[in-house]
Amino acid sequence: MMNDRNKSAEERINAWALEYVKASGVQKVNLKMQISEKISDLFSGQQKEEEQYEAAIDLIYPPDEKKSILEKYDGSKPFSYYLKTAVKNRILDHLRKSSRELLILNEMVKNENDNEDTEQERADLQKDYSNMYEKVDHTQEIISILTVFLPLISQYDTHFNGRKNNRSAQRYYQLFYTERITAICKEASAVMTPQVYHELKNQEMMIFKSVNIDFADHVLEEKSRTIKEISETKYKKNEYFGIQQSPKERIKAPFKANVYKTYFEYFENVTVTDATISQRRKDFDSYIRKFMH
Repeated sequence: MMNDRNKSAEERINAWALEYVKASGVQKVNLKMQISEKISDLFSGQQKEEEQYEAAIDLIYPPDEKKSILEKYDGSKPFSYYLKTAVKNRILDHLRKSSRELLILNEMVKNENDNEDTEQERADLQKDYSNMYEKVDHTQEIISILTVFLPLISQYDTHFNGRKNNRSAQRYYQLFYTERITAICKEASAVMTPQVYHELKNQEMMIFKSVNIDFADHVLEEKSRTIKEISETKYKKNEYFGIQQSPKERIKAPFKANVYKTYFEYFENVTVTDATISQRRKDFDSYIRKFMH
């Protein structure tokens, strides 16, 4: 059964997903980040919590360059319905390989009263996926992100003038900005047409002026000093940051708290808490949202 934390997360995720349907450019990038950050709350306290979380993140940020489930969503039903069903199907497919774990999954499905689906309903949902989703012009989306998101950083340095603890806040903002820029470059790499590459090169000086190079080195397998290098360099694996869940898999944006905690420990000899990182991220998202509408 869903707890209050699950219900609150579901409401916010559904609302953001509806906004995502009509959004474009940097707004879509930020909404996708916000939804991803709420996924852990959606499945908190549920059976097979970690498996559901990992499956959901893979659906939102597919590792195999397929379309994100968000890009396929049309708003006709609550997004959580499609997400939970897709998560359940993904786990079911994986667990079919083991009859023992399949019994565990069946018990989980039986106890979920809110979204219990038959095999036929799952088949119908897959048919819906192929029929209702429109193709996304990734080239134009990436260029839109670059032309809208990057100019915000020119105002970013003055955002802290006269503010208390501005140096600390600015330090976190630069880290979150670096996270998003690496994610944007990697999305662009999937559609690296001459048009996209030209636009990236035009913005390269602005990008690297505001990126935290140490943090980029912290999350990327190799040092990257050009847009092309960032787009082609893989993120480090979870185990490097002490993330025990799926240690051999690579980190994904939005990064988990351990990525930031290990950065502060290694580079600044400072200990920070999950709560501090979460609050600073909310402040950064609030800053970005001011320019999205």
